[in-house]
Amino acid sequence: MGDLNAKAFDALGAYPIIQAAVAALILLGGVYLIFRASRDKSVPREPVPQWLMMGPLHDMMGAVHDVAEQGRQQTDLLRRIEELSGKQLREIEKAKSVLEAIRNESKMR
Repeated sequence: MGDLNAKAFDALGAYPIIQAAVAALILLGGVYLIFRASRDKSVPREPVPQWLMMGPLHDMMGAVHDVAEQGRQQTDLLRRIEELSGKQLREIEKAKSVLEAIRNESKMR
């Protein structure tokens, strides 16, 4: 069995050495990128450059804000309408019960 292993490793030649070297390079590159990223994060940066916020982008953000405000106002109006509709429904039910009571009493006479 040992002879078979020796033949197999001899057939590979320098391939395992090259593969190990490439793996080591990849690992070292990953470690370098991790350290570089941690160093870059320590520098405070402006989240969005001011010149980018001028012009059409600023106008678009204002329009989105206006649309959101209109949506909030519509939601408030719909809530008020729903409350008033509920009150009207209760009043109609009361009136209906009163009318039924009047009708029943008039039948008894």
